[in-house]
Amino acid sequence: MSTSPLAKNVLRSVVAITAITTIGLGASACDTGKPLAGTFDKTEDFSWKNPMDAKNDVPDWIPATAVDIKERARTAGTERILSFAGFTSDLPSSCSRLPIGAKLTPQPEDEQHKAADFRISATLESEWWPAGQEGKTSFMCGHWWVSSGEGKVYAFTPELKAIAKRITSP
Repeated sequence: MSTSPLAKNVLRSVVAITAITTIGLGASACDTGKPLAGTFDKTEDFSWKNPMDAKNDVPDWIPATAVDIKERARTAGTERILSFAGFTSDLPSSCSRLPIGAKLTPQPEDEQHKAADFRISATLESEWWPAGQEGKTSFMCGHWWVSSGEGKVYAFTPELKAIAKRITSP
């Protein structure tokens, strides 16, 4: 039986949260402050022609008119970047437009975490993701930060600081 990418990402997020809680990455007595290469820096890439191709593996706020959907997901974390050809004018009413100059705040999916537990900048990169795109967020679609430019819609979910520290530390 094949497991969908969305189900895999949910499972990985649960595993990552459990690992952080269980071994206390942020406050471990054995903490060396060094990145755990190969543990938290692995990613998976997905692409679909349209939401129907994705078979519920993309967020439900992605419009039916979206095409050329691309996603990169951290396998042991919460961060995801996503893009598709389309326009924010096609987003559903469940997405909220942010006021100009609004402070970007992570929206945790669970009650175990607070906004302060997350980074506000991307650690994931891709040739299709413009550097700093997450800072151009103009909509919130659930916990997704959504922006647009040149006929593309971009979306980002922030990473937990405890995981990002292991990826970005010198």
